[in-house]
Amino acid sequence: MYASAGALSIKTAAPLFRDKPYNAYVKLKGGSFGLFNPVIRYEQKMGSRWAASLHADWLSAKGDYPFTLVNGKEVTDEIRKNSDIQSLRLEGNVYGNFGRGGKLNGKIYYYDSERGLPGSVILYSSNARERIWDNNFFTQFHYENEWLECLKFQANAKYNYSFSKYRDISNKYSGGKQEDLNTQNEYYGSVGVLYTPFPYVSFSLNTDIARNTLENNFVKAPSPKRWTSLTAFAAQYKSPVLTATASLLGTYITDQVKNGDRPADRKRLSPAVSLSWRPFAEQSFRVRASYKDIFRVPTFTDLYYLRMGNTNLKPEQATQYNVGLTWNGEIGSVVRLLSLSVDGYYNKIKDKIVAIPNMYIWKMMNMGEVDIKGLDVNLSADIPLWREISLMLSSTYSYQSAIDITDPEAKNYKDQIPYTPRHSGSGSVSLENPWVNIAYTLVAAGDRYALPQNIDVNRIDSYIEHSLSVNRSFALKKCTFRIQGDILNLADKTYDIIQYYPMPGRSWRLSLSITY
Repeated sequence: MYASAGALSIKTAAPLFRDKPYNAYVKLKGGSFGLFNPVIRYEQKMGSRWAASLHADWLSAKGDYPFTLVNGKEVTDEIRKNSDIQSLRLEGNVYGNFGRGGKLNGKIYYYDSERGLPGSVILYSSNARERIWDNNFFTQFHYENEWLECLKFQANAKYNYSFSKYRDISNKYSGGKQEDLNTQNEYYGSVGVLYTPFPYVSFSLNTDIARNTLENNFVKAPSPKRWTSLTAFAAQYKSPVLTATASLLGTYITDQVKNGDRPADRKRLSPAVSLSWRPFAEQSFRVRASYKDIFRVPTFTDLYYLRMGNTNLKPEQATQYNVGLTWNGEIGSVVRLLSLSVDGYYNKIKDKIVAIPNMYIWKMMNMGEVDIKGLDVNLSADIPLWREISLMLSSTYSYQSAIDITDPEAKNYKDQIPYTPRHSGSGSVSLENPWVNIAYTLVAAGDRYALPQNIDVNRIDSYIEHSLSVNRSFALKKCTFRIQGDILNLADKTYDIIQYYPMPGRSWRLSLSITY
């Protein structure tokens, strides 16, 4: 996480058992364009130290949605083809708590899917025949223990296997077909200690080691193998008033290839500092600031995938600055909870790695120097109206000026980088009550550009998508039922996220879940 410019950390929730040693959950979702999505989860307590959970999720959809195609003055109604998907996800978790012997969590995960890739509509092609198969398996374990009151230890281990097959049937290929096979393996281990010698003061040292391999099916494939070492030392002072953290990350990466030129080893020290200050003891108001140096090495996918990869990619180097504030509290009896956060940031990036999307074939490239200035605002409120009726409000807004300043003589000098809107945001209003909860949501993004040069032919128009949701939960004996209905893209507007790939118009979803 120290090696990432930004990270989303997701941890599977451990099961909670109240009046019985097991829990069961079933959900069935259906909707427009052939959507069918059953979900099953089962949790079991096994003695006083162990618990386990099993999860199965199957998704099937035809994806044959209508859209409007505009070509000058000509407007036609079309049907999206080759957008079907079949996917299966299986997951098993085990949780062990041995008291003074520590805690052990384990996971086994399997995912399999087959999808059609609809073609670009710019050529009016209705015979897209590209398909992709993905298969992913991993198993991982996490162990933690408190050796002493001031000394904690954790260790992680993971093995990950991923396979993808891409097929395109077309006369433009010799033999009438192109098939790409990619197989990756990763072996990962991590150990860390946390030492707290004094109240408010702590130190941590963590080391990650990873081994990655990639095999392709094309002629003279590089068959790369990579060793990655990441070591992070951090110190923190944390009191009710002030939190200050400083860290230093050491990165070492070395690749070997069977064919082609071997990339140079990558070595770098990356510092980071963050502060969070609470100036008023009686108020939940904080001022925060941070500085972080990031060094990102291209992945195997970025470098070596056929037609997508670019072996000339350079590592991305970024310097990030952030200043912000947060506040939450009550406003009399009118607002039960109001939460506000505002952050301004500035990033200076050298050799930024950018993906230009074209469905499966994403073209990877470096942009020599990118200057990013931005503002993020988040606001939420809980307003009681009457008895058990309340109004929940939330909104986000993001402004980001991300411009290419590599070459003053270039046509795209100081132009916004591809697929990055200057303005984007979301908002929702939810009426919570004992009968039927109602929620309205909108998501908006401003104009973007599909290529580095900001000219009309590359512009992707802004869009706003509206959604409406209603749900009701009720108990019957030992079961809790929840029924939910959604209408997506309420205004039935055709818009693009990727240029020339229209998104669905109005659609509906209906789900029923039962918890026992």
